[in-house]
Amino acid sequence: MNTNCLKGMKCPECGSESPFNIVCFVMMDVSDGGCDGITDGDADWNDDSYCQCRNCLHEGEAGDFKIEMVVCEECGESFPAENARSYRGDPDLHICEECATHPCTACEGRGFVLVNVGMGHENLQIQRCDTCDKFKCDNEAVEAAFNLASKSEE
Repeated sequence: MNTNCLKGMKCPECGSESPFNIVCFVMMDVSDGGCDGITDGDADWNDDSYCQCRNCLHEGEAGDFKIEMVVCEECGESFPAENARSYRGDPDLHICEECATHPCTACEGRGFVLVNVGMGHENLQIQRCDTCDKFKCDNEAVEAAFNLASKSEE
């Protein structure tokens, strides 16, 4: 996956992430004798700039080569939306593959914990794990716990 100036870009035709021929805006040192090179070191383009995939020769505007990016609620990194999983049961929140594959150490990835709520007496209650927030509420966590228990009895 691209992580620098082509982050969030790939060919819509073949899926290649680079290289691309892109018509850029550059500041150059130009005299009557010719060009002496780029003066500020940057080559910029916008969504309307011509872009061609060097792998399959697909042509279009640079904006056509952009993929939707989302931000992981866990690590804060942006990543392609096509690889996103919903987070905490909310389709508008996202978690990246890497964060999703590391189980929470507080609940061992179950999303719920048993909590002693009895003042000096053992009175266990199922609650959602506040560390990973896999479930939005305790009721969802209780339902998941019962479903897990039902499956293990079968």
